[in-house]
Amino acid sequence: MASIIGYGEDALTLWLLQKHPSRLLGQTYSKEHTRIYYRPSFGRGAHGYGEFDFIVLTKSKILLGECKWQESAEFDDGTVTLSEAQTERHRLFEDIYLKLENSKMRGGSLDASLAEYLELKPGQTLFENVKLVFESAISNGLRLEHRIVAFVPDSDIANVERELSVRWYGNKGMSNPCKGILCPYKPLENAERFLEIT
Repeated sequence: MASIIGYGEDALTLWLLQKHPSRLLGQTYSKEHTRIYYRPSFGRGAHGYGEFDFIVLTKSKILLGECKWQESAEFDDGTVTLSEAQTERHRLFEDIYLKLENSKMRGGSLDASLAEYLELKPGQTLFENVKLVFESAISNGLRLEHRIVAFVPDSDIANVERELSVRWYGNKGMSNPCKGILCPYKPLENAERFLEIT
């Protein structure tokens, strides 16, 4: 198979999820018990919520993720600052997930609860996309957490704080746990912004 060469946040995210998922999940990573959604879209504009860079379901958690790299304006001096849209997306999905958990405890229908919270109808694309991601997470009682990843060339890692700080827009924070992960990568020789994905 030919090598796939990539550039930027999307390429780095795919590289991480495909080749180094244990960097994201740690010792809990198990291929047979992990489902990874790469850049799942939940619509755009007035009736959409944009897209996460990844959503990962493990045996115990559902992780909502964003990624930045060294060229991102949002990543500076060991801190990632999430935009207003990204912050609101995480907060909204956190809120919806909590409501779905509470509805399940009361014996409510997932479809009815999603229709109420999203103000959408079953069968609509956005409704079905959210349901696809949340259905197994809710039924298996997974804990929701946030993961923010920053990619740095391995040659620069010594110049960056080892602990990645995360700052949400408005400094409001999230109710569920959030972990920042600093992820070094090795660029191609003579092409410092590119890496081999496969």
